Amino acid sequence: MANIRPAPTGDGFGDGWLLRWTFRRADMLRRLFVSSIRKWPDDTLSRRRRLRAVETEMVIWLLVLVGALLLSFFWSPLVWPFVVVGLIRWLNIVGYSLYSVLADASEAQTAFASTRRSVVMGLINLITLWALFAVTYRAVGALSFKLPPGNTVASVSEAAYLSWATLLTIGSDIIPTNWIGRILLMLELGTGLLVLGVTLSALIGALRIKSQDQLA
Repeated sequence: MANIRPAPTGDGFGDGWLLRWTFRRADMLRRLFVSSIRKWPDDTLSRRRRLRAVETEMVIWLLVLVGALLLSFFWSPLVWPFVVVGLIRWLNIVGYSLYSVLADASEAQTAFASTRRSVVMGLINLITLWALFAVTYRAVGALSFKLPPGNTVASVSEAAYLSWATLLTIGSDIIPTNWIGRILLMLELGTGLLVLGVTLSALIGALRIKSQDQLA
């Protein structure tokens, strides 16, 4: 019996315009890197260099955000510029995660370098999310969060704990006191679940490929 393919829609895409629109937005957000601005030649060597450049920028972002959190021990207002700049990295992580879900891995133009690399990048994005929101909580903690006795959240350790507990969905005794705190918690929780899901999917895929290779 011949394979029956779904008829294309009016825009030429069998999956509809919404998928195409979402994919393009995700592709745009995942390219919020300096290395993505450069036009790389379409060859294997340039592709490897581009991948290394992207990975280097990911590590730099992580180190900068962790450094900002640690430096806020000495001066808490220092974190505010990093909160604003960190919004770009957050959008980039959302774009990368959505792209990895929507991209067709069978197409050379949209496929990733490897499933194992996707696992590593997912873990880096997860830790970066923790640092990014910890910096944000450090900035707004005294205004938007409090502990059960009524004490405000202002220390680095409290901000780091709140971010980690929210990211891993384990919950904490720190509660938001206004809409800013609630929105931040919802954003971190939603983004964290997205990144966790993508990373676990990549990990399962890598293990499955390794198992198939061993059986071959």
